[in-house]
Amino acid sequence: MSRLEDQLADLGIGTDFTYISGDTRTNVTIVDRESHRHTTLSARGPNITGDDLRHLYARVDRRLRRDTWLVVAGSLPPPCTGEVYRLL
Repeated sequence: MSRLEDQLADLGIGTDFTYISGDTRTNVTIVDRESHRHTTLSARGPNITGDDLRHLYARVDRRLRRDTWLVVAGSLPPPCTGEVYRLL
């Protein structure tokens, strides 16, 4: 189980991850409380393959029902385009 899965499980949030090679991208935000400014450090995430996407689409297709909401958000990993959101 990954660190992210552990943290979600600790919060009582169920997961159904699609695993790929590479590590989950980690971002860190540094907040200066006096100036109310923040700096975000974004690590590069893994590249996604066509097989990774096909596996994700199949998993989402199996899990969603007509009355289910799906929210997709955030930046996409390389080399994905906005087409991924449209297909989901």
